[in-house]
Amino acid sequence: MTATVLAEGQHQRVTAAQMNMAFGQKRHARSASPGALPQATVSGGLRPNRFLGCGRWPAVGCFRDLARELARRSAVYSRVPSRRGWLASGIGGPSFESGATDRAMQRRFGLIGWVYTSRGSKWHSARRTSVRLCHTEPDVCEAILTRARYNTMKINTAKEKLRRGEPTFGTWLSLGNLYAARILARMGWDWLTLDLEHSPVDLEQAAAIFGAIADAGCVPLARVPEGSHAWIKRVLDAGAMGVVVPMVDTAEQAAAAIAAARFPPQGTRSTGGGLHALNFSATPDEYYTAANDQILVVLQTESPRGVANADAIYGQRGCDAIFVGPSDLRFQMRAADGTFPTPDEHEAMVQQVIAAGRRAGVPTGIHTMDSDSARQRADQGMQFLAVASDLRLMTQQAETFLDALCPDRRRTQTAKY
Repeated sequence: MTATVLAEGQHQRVTAAQMNMAFGQKRHARSASPGALPQATVSGGLRPNRFLGCGRWPAVGCFRDLARELARRSAVYSRVPSRRGWLASGIGGPSFESGATDRAMQRRFGLIGWVYTSRGSKWHSARRTSVRLCHTEPDVCEAILTRARYNTMKINTAKEKLRRGEPTFGTWLSLGNLYAARILARMGWDWLTLDLEHSPVDLEQAAAIFGAIADAGCVPLARVPEGSHAWIKRVLDAGAMGVVVPMVDTAEQAAAAIAAARFPPQGTRSTGGGLHALNFSATPDEYYTAANDQILVVLQTESPRGVANADAIYGQRGCDAIFVGPSDLRFQMRAADGTFPTPDEHEAMVQQVIAAGRRAGVPTGIHTMDSDSARQRADQGMQFLAVASDLRLMTQQAETFLDALCPDRRRTQTAKY
């Protein structure tokens, strides 16, 4: 077997024996310290191996998350030069001895395969030095290493934080104002959701806002008016990195929304456009390859019917998070005579959502009106947390100033979200 390896920016064909000799020559030796791994000797040599998580990670693009994941698993890698820095070329570790894990990594990173350690290796310590490029398909080796050389597609950082079990905080964009969106995108929010359900924003305006948010390093999401194929396709083609789908009451509605956000064979989304790829700093082909794994699909639970069907909805493959719309949930809980539920009744319904999310292993979230409420929900285990909106943040600060300047004025509520 032979495979193509990138060494010092060049393609070089080497045999499996040469690769194993270079990367596995001291696989049974322990390294005294991170970075003390042997120099590879393949045709001019790759850079010395080192342990992930030690020092600053040098990878760029979509491999940033791969680096974090491997660091968490105490794996090791070899690095090769690329036009924009250093990229991972080989991985190894006890977690990658499983074919199921290999397949999961393939799905997660949109790759047709990966370079992994030889099966049957004895891994007793994270400080072993074996990194063996022993894939049985030479063409796969070549495709992966070449891709590592050139693919710099951004990852959906909000989705990755949710996957890691971390809370994410964002706010709603109700104004549809490009200037406001550009400012908020640079303030440190994990994501910003443009509300197309209740705000008079057209798609051209939305596309400009999505691009501005993405260029600032934040994650642009779109709350669509409904979970139809047409709406979801159009906002994703306009550059949104994910969708928030309102009023999902059944498993069938959930499945249709998820399918609309995924390219075949996982879904029914059609290919076209180019704004989506620009926001990920990718080529169209790179986007089509990895989009299914990077697009965030958030389903809203906003009715007692949705709560009753929570297990079936949240169990749908491709459901990345659940988001409670507390205002609509409260209205949907009204009695026949129009009586609203008590705060305790409403909270009990929210707790049912949290419990169902835990059973399904799906992150949950809710819209809050202030930072204290958001932090309280995070302490309860929620992860997708909206804090007010651009409109609310503006009016709230204006009210604070007016209270100080005109304490006798008659206050009126002008906006909630």
